Amino acid sequence: MRTTIIAAAAVSMLIIGTAGAAHADDSLFLTLIHDKYFSHSFSEAQLLAEGHKICDSARKVGDQSLYDMAASDLGISDQAGAQFVITAHVGLGC
Repeated sequence: MRTTIIAAAAVSMLIIGTAGAAHADDSLFLTLIHDKYFSHSFSEAQLLAEGHKICDSARKVGDQSLYDMAASDLGISDQAGAQFVITAHVGLGC
């Protein structure tokens, strides 16, 4: 299951491409995350705070630790945590 999540993350990054990361910012992140259920459960401030925390931590730990961090911090499933991290990578450019 975790291998599938990691593979999906890699494919998502390739599909969205580097162009998205080149223009990454808070509004792009919020636009991307809006299509997921996160925007119905959390405020924009909460989403941005967690997204920036993920980006800050991305320089220090691996993706699996980031998935676990997002899942724990937000009280969401492992799969949703992986989606959140992928969206932060793309939307915030981390």
